[in-house]
Amino acid sequence: MFRFFRNIGDIRDTRDICHRGSELFFHSDNIRFDEVERALLEQLLQCREMSLSQLRRKLSELKANVHRRIERLEQERIIESQQIGRQRVLSINPAAVDKVRGSLGIVPSARVLVLVSTEHATKIVQFFKPHEIFFLTTSPEIDLQIENVKRILLPENLKECYERIYAFIREEKSFNNAYVVIAITGNGIASIAAGMVARDTSTPILVVERGEIKQIV
Repeated sequence: MFRFFRNIGDIRDTRDICHRGSELFFHSDNIRFDEVERALLEQLLQCREMSLSQLRRKLSELKANVHRRIERLEQERIIESQQIGRQRVLSINPAAVDKVRGSLGIVPSARVLVLVSTEHATKIVQFFKPHEIFFLTTSPEIDLQIENVKRILLPENLKECYERIYAFIREEKSFNNAYVVIAITGNGIASIAAGMVARDTSTPILVVERGEIKQIV
C-alpha cells in the first residue's frame, strides 16, 4: 500500500511517489451536494476565494445554514479555509476541484500539461494535446525545443521546489479552472517534488512505461 511521507528526506526517487498509482490520490466517498452546497461551490469556483461574510451575502442564506454546509464540505476536504486577519477565507481544495466540476457540470476552460523533464516530452505533448504547456525545471539551460512552452524556473531545494509547484498547480486548478496533468518521466528534484504535489492535489500523472504512455488517476 502507498505510504505517505512524513518527511521530505524519506523520499529517494519518483518510484516512491508513483508506486501503486491508483492509491496515490485522495479519494472520498461519493458526495451528493444539496442546492445550497452547489451554489456555494459555484461561487467559489467563479470567485476563486471568498471570505465567509462575502459568501453569506452572495447566497442570501441563513448564517447557520451556510456554516453547516461549510463545516461539512471542509470536513470532507472539498473546500479549505485560512484565516487572513479577521477574515476566514474559503476556496476549493485543489484535490477536489475535478470532482466538484464534474458534479456541477462545469467544463474546464483549458487542458494544461506540466512537464518536469525533457524525456519523452514531444511524445507526451502529442498524446495529451494540451492548450497550454508549462515546463518546470531547476535548470535554466535546458531547452525543450517545443514551441509555445512557458518555462518556470524552480529552486533546487526540494521543500521550496514543492511549495512553488503546489502553488502553481493550485492556481491553475482552483483559480484558472484548468484540467491539469503532470508528466513525470525523470528522476530529478523537480520530478520528485511534482510527484508529491500530484499526490497532495489529486492531479493525474502521465508516465511512460516500455514506450507506452499511461495516465495514473
